[in-house]
Amino acid sequence: KMLIFATTIFFLLSLLHITDGLENEEFIAKMRKALKITNETIDSIYSEWKVAEYPLFLKSCFMHKSSWEIMKFKLMGRIVAAYESKGRKPFVVSFLGSSVTAGHDNLFNLSTPIVAGDMMRSSFHALDLDLDSRNVALGNNPCMPYDVCVKIFAGLDADIVHWEQNYFCDGSPLMEQFIRQSMYIPSRPIVVFSEANTGHWPEDQCKVGPHKLTATEQELLQTDIYKVTTDLNKDEFKRAWSFVGSVDKKYHGAGIQTFQHLKHTDYACLGPYIKTWMKGAASWHPSVIGHRLRAAHHAYFWLIVLRDAITELTKLAAHRVLDAIAKDVDKHLNHYYPRLPAPVHSFPFLDDMQCFTDYEPRSIRNSSLKNQIVQGLAKKESDPGWHVVIYENLVSKSLVQKSLKMGYHDFKHLVYGNSESGPLSFFVSLPRPGPVFICQTPGIWGSLPKGFKSLWETSPDMHFTF
Repeated sequence: KMLIFATTIFFLLSLLHITDGLENEEFIAKMRKALKITNETIDSIYSEWKVAEYPLFLKSCFMHKSSWEIMKFKLMGRIVAAYESKGRKPFVVSFLGSSVTAGHDNLFNLSTPIVAGDMMRSSFHALDLDLDSRNVALGNNPCMPYDVCVKIFAGLDADIVHWEQNYFCDGSPLMEQFIRQSMYIPSRPIVVFSEANTGHWPEDQCKVGPHKLTATEQELLQTDIYKVTTDLNKDEFKRAWSFVGSVDKKYHGAGIQTFQHLKHTDYACLGPYIKTWMKGAASWHPSVIGHRLRAAHHAYFWLIVLRDAITELTKLAAHRVLDAIAKDVDKHLNHYYPRLPAPVHSFPFLDDMQCFTDYEPRSIRNSSLKNQIVQGLAKKESDPGWHVVIYENLVSKSLVQKSLKMGYHDFKHLVYGNSESGPLSFFVSLPRPGPVFICQTPGIWGSLPKGFKSLWETSPDMHFTF
């Protein structure tokens, strides 16, 4: 009987994958080192923006509790996968958006995606994760077809996809399409909406200091950051993202997060919110320091969630084998990722749209529209036929050179022609029946270059052969 009892206990322990923690000693040491680095970065952001004196910094992010959990589990799974592979794993943040995110009026290397990546990289590196913070934003770019073609810009490996296009389509049902199309990316990225406007002020409208903490600010400082993010910041979510709030509960698997960048206007000219806040930028674009604040908003909250992931892994690894932890993480993520429901808003788009474009920057390189052309493209500039050009060169010959000097990556490569150019033929493989959209490059705030007309104004003949 004693032998049977002992065997039963051993069998149960094996099923539960219990360990005394010794076999995970190296992993736990790695987690503790990464936690130290992460806390130091969080503290440095907190100190740089003097959050203890100007706490409205903490109002910049809202996410539901399920969104927090999805990001935490996603990070936990990647950390364990990197460790067990004895190599390194990528973690990709793809920042889609307008000229705000692209960095216009500033150097590309000082734009929000680049600065946020720099802030977070050491923490990810300590976990054997290679953080890839991609700036794939496009200036002067409306939401159609950009928001329907998320994957070719974000990439099939994106872990987070970021939307910032309030100036073009705030409240548009296309925002739901952005969520749906993102959820068809195989890597199951988290969807982030970030307010385009960054609070700013003229130099003659400064607040009078010193600043005294309000009751709201004191509550922010005294409340756990998890509750701040998932509860206290609901007011900012409702102010800035009413449309997202009308659909987000149908899309728990997207792990939707929102970022708001206006509350710091209460601190105009005080502390780190300097008098010359807008130096060097147009009113609708962030300045250098504005980009740094936006980057800090993202980095601070993402590192807080990363810290939560590291802490939980450290606790679990003290009594569970890593393989069992990884399986549980996958189970949790699958629970949050049910079958997609029918869309709230009716659109003639299929889920997982197939798109072709030569716009830059884009992550999927085999999505080139030019490569689908089988007839009609001129071989030389002087030849008859259709020609390829960078749209910005049609606007101004100096615009591309100026953009290159600033380091910008966003250019609209297009094909153009006229009634004498002859037919232009494409070969496209259609894996399933559905609508076909042919889109033209937008003008500068709706105005096309001299001598050009919109596609629909020319009434072109279009023929489809199946």
